[in-house]
Amino acid sequence: MRTVVLLLFGLTLPTFGSEEAFNPATFYATHCAACHGVDLQGASAGSLIDDTFLYGRLENQHRRNILYGIPGTDMIGWQALLSNREASALVDYIFAKPELAGSTSKPLPPELATEQTALRFEAWISEGLDIPWGLEFTGPNSALVTERQGSLRVITDGQLDPLPVHGLPLTYVHADGGMMDLTLDPDYANNGWIYLGHAHAIGDPTDRNSPAMTRVIRGRIRNHTWVDQEVIFQVTDDLHHASPVRWGCRFIWDSAGNLIFTIGDRNRAEESQDPGKPSGKIYRIRPDGSIPPDNPFIDVTGALPQVYTLGNRNAQGLSYHPLTGELWASEHGPMGGDELNVIVSGTNYGWPIATFGRGYDNSTVSTQTTAPHVRAPIHQWTPSVAICPILFYTGSAIPDWHGDLLLGSLAMEGLYRFETEGQTITHQEIILRNHGRVRDLKTGPDGALYVVFNSPDRIVRVTAPSADLVQ
Repeated sequence: MRTVVLLLFGLTLPTFGSEEAFNPATFYATHCAACHGVDLQGASAGSLIDDTFLYGRLENQHRRNILYGIPGTDMIGWQALLSNREASALVDYIFAKPELAGSTSKPLPPELATEQTALRFEAWISEGLDIPWGLEFTGPNSALVTERQGSLRVITDGQLDPLPVHGLPLTYVHADGGMMDLTLDPDYANNGWIYLGHAHAIGDPTDRNSPAMTRVIRGRIRNHTWVDQEVIFQVTDDLHHASPVRWGCRFIWDSAGNLIFTIGDRNRAEESQDPGKPSGKIYRIRPDGSIPPDNPFIDVTGALPQVYTLGNRNAQGLSYHPLTGELWASEHGPMGGDELNVIVSGTNYGWPIATFGRGYDNSTVSTQTTAPHVRAPIHQWTPSVAICPILFYTGSAIPDWHGDLLLGSLAMEGLYRFETEGQTITHQEIILRNHGRVRDLKTGPDGALYVVFNSPDRIVRVTAPSADLVQ
């Protein structure tokens, strides 16, 4: 385990008088080596220099583990004894070891044995992408992919067009904001409508402090150019605000032909409980942006009529259960408290009045994990794995996974498989970890699983070697 997990067993703890006096080598030798080994190769606790990161491989994740500990393990937090700078110095000391120099995500194996089946990984698009976000297939041999930096790219016969689609609107690209998910109209074959979600600024989109909010547009591609643009969801200017984080923006269509999409809390947690504010919600609209007459808040004075659910901190995964037809959603918590929810119209999912998570500075968000009139998650992750896309897999290329729930992780850079019974998780398998941030999952027209990775940016095709693929 290359994880900073510093254990405490009845030691007398020093008080460091000044950051200049702090010596990370001395601290490690005195308080860490007994568990992780003098040479960092492990003792009673795991190694810090192999390639299995259980709680994140990045330096900021190690620093978090040192300061705040790891819930559910023997790891304690050292926040009361170490400043942020001292914790960073300790991480720097560990990362200065030659074994960790230039540490990157692990390369994908060509094949991998899992609990249910063998898998084959093929690089479908391995070069030319810049932080891909959403993938959508437009035909048997063609697809579109958004890039967070504001672009829409065309893939044909497994080749990425070198030029992005021309004529897209300017996008606010700061922190995790930018061009995000896309989807095709249910009648795309006849009308050609493509829907895009992006961070939209009132004013200069290059200014990080410009008021901004998630916006949904639709248009068509003609001669490699974005045309016929229509804005189908945009809140009024006074509901935009300056924050570069938590935009949500995952799309899915319901059986009635309504577009369901998400907006994160935009760093305004309390507004997630207010149906009159856009932050922290799931929405439902008609393809032209009009309001379905059975939307739950359509007759509530002051509410946004597009609102479908409340209290969703930052949902970035949506998928329908293939047997029950229920809509499931994954939701980012803060430090801990990632959630898997079943989405029901008009329901409150609790953020921030009920959560398993804590603030990024280890502060208390809420003393409650449940509350009246709040629907509890069916599963939660603490520590957080930054769960992002979810997909109930129904393709033909991995038959042993048919009907299973697949989840992609950003922080732990991996892929998870869940078996379910009703609304209960009955089994979990970690398929990949530390191979790159998983941003999207799609079943292709050929029945294969397509995984969109960031860091490194690529799209990978996954099959079972013995499967009969759709031709």
